[in-house]
Amino acid sequence: MVKKIKRLSNTPFDDVFRTLLEKCNKLIIPVINEVFSADYTMKDEVLVLANEQFFIDDSGSTIKNVTDSYLKIRDIIYHIECQSTDDSYMEIRMFEYDIHIALDNMYHDDKEGFIIEMPQSAVLVLRESINFGEALDVKLRIPRYNETGTYYEEVNYSIPVCNVAKYSKDDICKKNLLFLTPYYIIRFEKKLAQINEDANQLNALKAEYQELYEELAEFAEREDISRDYLHDMICLTEKIIEHVAKDMENVKREVKQMGGNIIKLDREILVEEAEERGEKRGEKRGEKHGEDVAMQLIGLMISDGCSQEDINKVSTDKKYREDMFRKYNLK
Repeated sequence: MVKKIKRLSNTPFDDVFRTLLEKCNKLIIPVINEVFSADYTMKDEVLVLANEQFFIDDSGSTIKNVTDSYLKIRDIIYHIECQSTDDSYMEIRMFEYDIHIALDNMYHDDKEGFIIEMPQSAVLVLRESINFGEALDVKLRIPRYNETGTYYEEVNYSIPVCNVAKYSKDDICKKNLLFLTPYYIIRFEKKLAQINEDANQLNALKAEYQELYEELAEFAEREDISRDYLHDMICLTEKIIEHVAKDMENVKREVKQMGGNIIKLDREILVEEAEERGEKRGEKRGEKHGEDVAMQLIGLMISDGCSQEDINKVSTDKKYREDMFRKYNLK
């Protein structure tokens, strides 16, 4: 008798994964290229599709499946799950998700009839302790018929596995796998207690995060994508660190401080541009005027209850920044 598959609840890892796809979806492109040996560029559009499927179970109840990712690049549909715990039925869950995705996207061809095409799927494994191997396989036995009777043709449904923990900081930077940055702390999970009490190891960890953040900033500039990605990535990284290193106060403080310093540097761009505004208006003390205006704008936005995302956007989006200057009548 086949065991009923348990529906798993969401984790912070799943939530961050879905938020990354919503806010930083371009960064999934190098991951897709790595896992599926694809050749997409950062100019390709990533279409994030609805990740909910509904079906009726044996009891007649409506079940909702929520996948971690369901997206389309060019004409190819991808399904990627982020997995932080072991699951002996992972391949079955993947196959079930994929069947529903395929049915949602079936089409009819005048010559060939109905076409049901399975998505390209993969599992991103976050911990080295999860041993799924290089792929998850499901054997499908499909009945065939001929003059002698029925026989079965076996098809192997293979789902590639990407072990995130195997990628070092240098690997991530070299291959532009910056989408994986929030999960980087898991690489150190087993020795976080030791790092938390050792200043040298703590400084080394900070240095790795600084390099990752700087690489992301350079990548955003090189590929002409929004620097909002940097701010969002830092916030999501800190969310995972809060979860993984919840009792490691030194680790949380130092890595968060590093992220805060990077964001602060970005905000200095705002101050510099505001200084130029002051100088252009003939202010004798244009530098002080510009700094005052920038800080005044940030203060007003905080007072108005603007989100951290909107405040960060002021330093990365020139048009938005100009709109905010006009909105608050700042000159």
